[in-house]
Amino acid sequence: MSTSDNCKDGASKSNIDGVCKVNDMLHNTSVDDVSVCANCGKEGSNDNMNTCNKCNVVKYCNAVCKKVHKKKHKKDCEEYVRLATEKHDEEIRLLLNCMMKNYSNSHRRNMEIVQFVSFEYHHL
Repeated sequence: MSTSDNCKDGASKSNIDGVCKVNDMLHNTSVDDVSVCANCGKEGSNDNMNTCNKCNVVKYCNAVCKKVHKKKHKKDCEEYVRLATEKHDEEIRLLLNCMMKNYSNSHRRNMEIVQFVSFEYHHL
């Protein structure tokens, strides 16, 4: 099979190598590893960025950008926190609901076992 059979529009082998290199870099770098400063737009790794202490969503390249952007971010920050709280509350509600169903089913099975054992014991 020729190189042009594998490529759209008959791309050359060197183009394929370049695409493969870029593809490998993209697979090795997660989107989560790179952040953009909400104030100045500078890119940086998550390890080197400051995060809003309240919502933990917005990233800043340094403390100065964080302070400058504080007023602009305030409303969004409150909304992020509200949504996160609602999501957390819903997750807890669903978890408890599942636990209660499991408890209910488990309790029902345990009662059936107790009734069976009791029946067997009394009919010996």
